[in-house]
Amino acid sequence: MVTGQDVLNSVHEDEIKWIDLQFSDIEGRLHHVSVHSRYLNMNTFTRGVPKLDASSIRGFYGSSEELVLLPDPETYAKLPWDQTTARLFCNLQEPRGGNRSDFDSRYIAKKAESALSGMGYTSKIGLQLEFFIFDNVTVDSLAPHKSQGYAVDSREAAWNYYGQNYPIGFDSGYMASPPKDALSVFRSNISDMLEGVFGIEISSHKHGQATAGHSALELKYASPLRSADNLVTSKYVVKNAGAASNLMATFIPKPLYNQRGSSLRVHQSLWVGEKNAFYDANEPTGELSQAARYYIGGILGHAPALCAITNPTTNSYKRLMGEGFTRATWGIGNRSASVRVPVYERGNEDSKRVDYRIPDPACNPYLALSAVVMAGLDGIKNKVEPGEPITGATPDSELDKRLSPKLPRSLRDALENLRGDNAFLKSAFPSAILDRYLELKAEDVQKDATMPTPLEFRTYLDV
Repeated sequence: MVTGQDVLNSVHEDEIKWIDLQFSDIEGRLHHVSVHSRYLNMNTFTRGVPKLDASSIRGFYGSSEELVLLPDPETYAKLPWDQTTARLFCNLQEPRGGNRSDFDSRYIAKKAESALSGMGYTSKIGLQLEFFIFDNVTVDSLAPHKSQGYAVDSREAAWNYYGQNYPIGFDSGYMASPPKDALSVFRSNISDMLEGVFGIEISSHKHGQATAGHSALELKYASPLRSADNLVTSKYVVKNAGAASNLMATFIPKPLYNQRGSSLRVHQSLWVGEKNAFYDANEPTGELSQAARYYIGGILGHAPALCAITNPTTNSYKRLMGEGFTRATWGIGNRSASVRVPVYERGNEDSKRVDYRIPDPACNPYLALSAVVMAGLDGIKNKVEPGEPITGATPDSELDKRLSPKLPRSLRDALENLRGDNAFLKSAFPSAILDRYLELKAEDVQKDATMPTPLEFRTYLDV
């Protein structure tokens, strides 16, 4: 366990001048304030730093006017692109020695871990993070009465021929090799940085399915809170490393028309001590325990509501609809299912897990991972059977017979589902943050609903 004194020692040894105190807002965007290291002392880790005007952060209005940043010593890391600066993730606390703020996303992940331990479990969550790396992105939307649009440039793109590149065809990028995969070295450098500096083990990286910079990193499992921390750190590193290389990283779920989008695959298992609670060596099909089936049942039953948190943008549903995720289903080794049970290795207790394939990387990971865990635990509590697994692509008529829930087709639909189904979240999610989250996302829906798009002009200009 890393202590505040350990951090003070590291700051001295690393010759750190500035401490980046970082925290996430409700939507998952990272914020920071840089404090000179001369002001760092043991009181910093017990009383916190009174530096946050909460009213200036989107979504925090209505909370205490001021919040205290309480650094987590476990998250200390020297920034590789600025050798005089180190970062610390912070918890958000009410002033004058008060409680954790209701708007503290990290606290929700901590309460999800408490819910797990209350049922006798710990959780291991591994992530596959997808994103795009472009050479340039321009956006024109500040004067929508005059013009609007965007342009994407990539050395890998099927629509670009620089004379020195090997363009990747549309939806032909999966595991492409260099020189077509022009970003392999960049991803290796990111992976080395994440592991060597931030202690995040990257088991593999690869080019994704789409053309033009589609990339994937596999993050080794950790607890819900640390997995969320690792995801926030990974996005932070990818963006900063990209900027240092004159590249633009984006975690928009569906940046390219008619191409595979970016997912956030959530591999999860529950453990009782050293025993994997999802593993049953005597189950002949997927070696899946009854607890695992109930856990899957909980995720599937709450999937329409979960989408509001795991797929939180209007753009998210362009990915889901475009990739055929219209129903909450599960399958053994079936990549068309919402929940997949991998079957690479039979007889391997350590690897038995479920893979939730719906989420995308635009989410607030503290909220998203916590919500998925709470849905699974609710399935165990209420013994929710998921039904029989699907095999291959299953027609809607068959899914209707199985009563497979329909996934939302828009963020508006997802928010309606969350409004009607959120009791399973209440022990981890304060009502204040749920209400504020729904309010913020409703604003996004309203903006999207009232803004004409270039496609509408192209389609309807001559009507």
